[in-house]
Amino acid sequence: MKRKNKFNAGFKLFLFCLVILIHSSANFAFAQLFKGPISSGLGGAGVASTEVAETSFLNPATLAHAPTFVAGIFYQDGWLEGVMHDTELAINLVDNSEGVIFPGALGFVQKRTTYPGADPVDKRIWQLALGNFVVPMFSAGLSFNFMEYEASGDSYTQFNMTAGILWNPHPDWGFGLVVYHLLPRDEEIPLYFRDLQQATAGITYIASEFLRLRLDVSKTLEMNPQKKLQVKGGMETFITKFFVLRLGWRNDQLNKNDSLTLGFSFVGPRFSIDYAYQKSQEEQEKGALHSVDFRIPF
Repeated sequence: MKRKNKFNAGFKLFLFCLVILIHSSANFAFAQLFKGPISSGLGGAGVASTEVAETSFLNPATLAHAPTFVAGIFYQDGWLEGVMHDTELAINLVDNSEGVIFPGALGFVQKRTTYPGADPVDKRIWQLALGNFVVPMFSAGLSFNFMEYEASGDSYTQFNMTAGILWNPHPDWGFGLVVYHLLPRDEEIPLYFRDLQQATAGITYIASEFLRLRLDVSKTLEMNPQKKLQVKGGMETFITKFFVLRLGWRNDQLNKNDSLTLGFSFVGPRFSIDYAYQKSQEEQEKGALHSVDFRIPF
């Protein structure tokens, strides 16, 4: 009974934080650093999950759940929101081996985004992420991000930080809260180069041995006077011991765009391969977005 009361109290606290996220007046805008194919196959949801090879980009607090060591290589190509063409290559190394002070991750992302009628924008991100348990079942993390931008002969650099927390009151439940780009933005950097602040709250629920559910809610306020939200969610099921199927959706009220997502994974004893397909429902004539990765745990 005592454990149940603690869970109910914590769940109410999480719902309170979610309401604050929805109604707050802080300047948050969507700007996640990188999404791998697991979260992409689930509509982009993942701040409360623990596939650390990619979730360390989404929520550094997930590093507390890292295995001894895991490496991931990611590639993404296609259309974002059916409007912008995007190509991304990422590498992430996660270390939680014996003797480390804090579980950590070192990641690199190379992006090229082409906007309609404009020159491509190149972006490089170096990230150092750290996360650990504060108390049992509750972890916190911080990432340090150095970003370089180039377009039309202009180049800019910017340093920023991301902070996140993760609470697992029960093995079947996870609750995450993240704020991206904590430091004030540089007003001298053009708008299309800037990484704006974003806050995301998320839930992960393991319904059974074969079914898992995710839901994330993001809030943006800059250039968002009506305080519209982005809702991401999905489900994944183990078809067999080694194969996982994912279905998801994303509703972006600010950009008036809905996307459907599909993904699958091969989870082997020595390595894993993940794939995701994302298609905008408003821009049917444009192509889809494809993501793939290769992960090796040690």
